[in-house]
Amino acid sequence: MLYDLYSKEKQNGNEFKSLQFLEEYISTFIRSIPENQLTAEELEHLRRLTEKFIVKCNVVAMDYLTNQRNKNMSKACLDKAKNIIDLYGRIVFKEEEEKGTKLLVSTLSNFSVFYKECGNLEKALNALNLAQKAETHFNASLELNFCAVLSQMNRHEEALNHGLEALRQLELFKKLNRIKHNIASCNETLIIAFYNVAVEYEHLKQTTSAMEYYSKENASKLSARPSTLTSDSRGTHVRKVKPPSLVLPQPTALKKPLAQEALHPVTEVLIIFKSLYLKRGELRVPTCHSTRVQ
Repeated sequence: MLYDLYSKEKQNGNEFKSLQFLEEYISTFIRSIPENQLTAEELEHLRRLTEKFIVKCNVVAMDYLTNQRNKNMSKACLDKAKNIIDLYGRIVFKEEEEKGTKLLVSTLSNFSVFYKECGNLEKALNALNLAQKAETHFNASLELNFCAVLSQMNRHEEALNHGLEALRQLELFKKLNRIKHNIASCNETLIIAFYNVAVEYEHLKQTTSAMEYYSKENASKLSARPSTLTSDSRGTHVRKVKPPSLVLPQPTALKKPLAQEALHPVTEVLIIFKSLYLKRGELRVPTCHSTRVQ
């Protein structure tokens, strides 16, 4: 009955309502059967449904936050995901702990994005610290979210270190072909990492290094297909850091086909323009971008 209601609301496009029914279905299912009596088939069914629920909660939460500007509903969705993990994660992901950990880390990372958008940087940083404690593998999106939050807290040296670590690991993984199954996503995250590192160098008044990484960012954009740069392969939304604050037009917005040379002529002009203003101290630094999980 509850699952039918979930399916009906989903078909009608009522995302939040459908999540409520799915949450209730999962809770009722688990409470109705003692843990030690769950069959392998029942456990697999629960695992798939719970994973679907947590991922959907995160996707809907970020949609509410970025597209609908509804922070209350965004928080409600993230709370639902975290609540299910806390209550039933140990049971459901008993035989797939790594999957449960990834879902927890993604949810906590999106909590950090939520709190950052709300201006509560301490809570954003706390969510990232919890995610880092739970994480068992390198996570570029997590490093870039640390970079974005610390940048807004004016802790630019720490932010730079996180950005450089994200870059180091991403480039190493790319060379080792360990992410060839999702190379486009890796390229997108690399572009954001180059940008964030450039911004942090800019904040630290290291103009030469800043321009070097802005150039790498633009070169990477031209070698990749146009993209919205929304999330990494694990669903974690990546946000850029805010530079100190004249935001120049982005080369990816150019409507003409991109040339084959290392940099598009307009891109070169933008870089020269920015370089001149950096040297004169007239350009306020942009903001780093963070990453969200979808």
